[in-house]
Amino acid sequence: MLLSQMLKLTIQTKEARSQSKTLWSKSHIDRYFEKRNPSEEITEWYTVAEIQEKFGMSLSAIYCLVSKEGIPKIKVGIEARYSKKHFDIAKGIAEPEPPTEYTIAEAMVKFGMTRDQLYHYVKTYKITRTKRGKFTYISRKELDDLLAPPTI
Repeated sequence: MLLSQMLKLTIQTKEARSQSKTLWSKSHIDRYFEKRNPSEEITEWYTVAEIQEKFGMSLSAIYCLVSKEGIPKIKVGIEARYSKKHFDIAKGIAEPEPPTEYTIAEAMVKFGMTRDQLYHYVKTYKITRTKRGKFTYISRKELDDLLAPPTI
């Protein structure tokens, strides 16, 4: 781990001192490294040479795009590999998957409800919701089915 990465990690994590030893929060450390590891669902990867050949990009352009778009990366030995699916989406070759969830703000705008009304429906009808970071996501399919106009 580089010194700059360690500095970022120390700023983001909780620490405590105990008899001149620094103790780190395990959940914060695990969360940091979880973000850095790509999903196991990704099975296809581009090497830098393949990207240069297929898209005609320079090394600096590849690194800039990867950084800007947040494309998952793994290292195999000394070779960096980038997610084929995410790279193709960033270049406009493939279509991104449609979202499966609404944020609270998106659902409020789409259905013209207040936050309290929306939470009432979510709680009453037991609509699936997940919390990631500071955002709460609601199942798009379940909410659309519930609030769809009636059919005669």
